[in-house]
Amino acid sequence: MKNDGQIGRKGNGAVTLARATVGSELARSCGVDFHADPLVFKIVGCGIEVHSKLGPGLLESVYERCLAHELTMQGLRFMRQVRVPVEYKGIQLDCGYRADFVIESRIVLELKAIEGLLPLHQAQVLTYTKLLNLKQGLLMNFNSQKLTDGLKSVIVKPA
Repeated sequence: MKNDGQIGRKGNGAVTLARATVGSELARSCGVDFHADPLVFKIVGCGIEVHSKLGPGLLESVYERCLAHELTMQGLRFMRQVRVPVEYKGIQLDCGYRADFVIESRIVLELKAIEGLLPLHQAQVLTYTKLLNLKQGLLMNFNSQKLTDGLKSVIVKPA
C-alpha cells in the first residue's frame, strides 16, 4: 500500500479504479463520504490490506495486532486499548471500557470478528466516540467476505 493512502497495485489506472471502487462500496455500505477524509481512506485501506492477507475467521486480537502494524507502516499515530472514561453526575467511574484504537486523536476504531454486526455494536462505537469527545467512529468487522460489507461509520452530531 502506498503511503499516500491509495490502494492497489502500482500504476495510476489500477490505483484510481481501486480507489473509486472501494470509495463507492464504502459510501453505499456505511454512508461515509469516503473521499472527503483522507484519514478515513487510509484507515479503511489498512483494514482492507489486513483482510486481504488474512481473510475472515481469526480472532479479533489477531486483526488488532496486524492492523496496528499496518497503521504504523502508513505513518499514522494511534493508541490501542484506550480507556473510555465514564462520568456520572460528577463521579468518574472505572467501568473497564476500552476502545480498540484512537487514530490521530480524531477517530475511534472498534474491531469485531463476529458473524454479523448488530445495532448494539454501532451504539457502542457511538457511545465510545462521545465519551472520548471525538466526532467520528468506525466499526470494522473482519469476519466478512469483503471488509466493506462489515464497515460502519458513526458521526457525533453537535448537541
